[in-house]
This record gives sequence, C-alpha cells and structure tokens, in this order.
Amino acid sequence: MYILRVSGRSEALIPWIALKQQFGAGYPDTQRGVYDFKANFKKRLREVLTFYREADGHVTVTTHHLRLTPCPLHIAPR
Repeated sequence: MYILRVSGRSEALIPWIALKQQFGAGYPDTQRGVYDFKANFKKRLREVLTFYREADGHVTVTTHHLRLTPCPLHIAPR
C-alpha cells in the first residue's frame, strides 16, 4: 500500500501465479496447486483485514489477480 501511495499509481494488479511463486512454495505447480493456494490466501487475507481495517475495500480478489488500490497506512508516518 505504501508504494501505491508514494508512486501515485491508482492500482496494482498482482497475478495469482506470481503470489504463489513468492508465498506458496508448499503448493504443487499445477492448476489445483494454484486453486488451493488462492483459497488459503483468501482465508488469511480476511484475517489480515480484521486488523488492517483501513485496507478493507482496497484489496480485491479477482479470478486472475489480487487488485490493490491506495488506502490509509496502518502505521502512522514518523
């Protein structure tokens, strides 16, 4: 979220396959592996959003991407 705010970009689209490559080492490189990773990621995302309420509505799950839009930061600037 920080980089979106300082760059002035209106959104970032992160493909599920890229998220799986970075965070899903325990999932197989198959269509089912991506499906299972996405399901677990969405569950964990809901948990994160209970603590980072400012991001609610700024993180959208789509079929092919995770869409991020700028929002207030959870931690106040120094």
